[in-house]
Amino acid sequence: MRLVLDHYQLEIDVEKTRQYYAKKAMYDGERCSCQGCRNFVRAVGSMPKAVSDFCEQFGIDVEEPVNISTFPCTRDGRFSYNLTYECCGKIVSEEARFIRNPGGTRLMTEKYHINEEFYVWFEVSEFVIDPKCPHPILTIEMIGFLPFVLDEEICSDYLY
Repeated sequence: MRLVLDHYQLEIDVEKTRQYYAKKAMYDGERCSCQGCRNFVRAVGSMPKAVSDFCEQFGIDVEEPVNISTFPCTRDGRFSYNLTYECCGKIVSEEARFIRNPGGTRLMTEKYHINEEFYVWFEVSEFVIDPKCPHPILTIEMIGFLPFVLDEEICSDYLY
């Protein structure tokens, strides 16, 4: 299926991607027990509909990132997340604007804003987090905020 997002034309195999996510075990916080990952498991249900809809058009299960990174909590008690998703697809647009990451190991696109609090960029990289993902692999890096919903104090490591 061809998706057009701003100046990016993507070719996505939605069915292969859905099959891949259907076989993955739900992220249950056991891979990582840090406060940020445990909070993601509980807060992902409050993900804005625009973000869920964005992931759905790729066949991605928004609750099942292949990697989660958490950044310091904002003053209003929200966690900043970098969520990595992988799907079966590629960038086919000649107008795609690529930049090389600081280490020079991968090409990534400019940001695409899903809404005012979530944005993504697409990566073409030889580094793949989950080798079980069907090829060709398109990596989607998502940055956004989710509320802190755990019944505990926010760990001082997450405060700035």
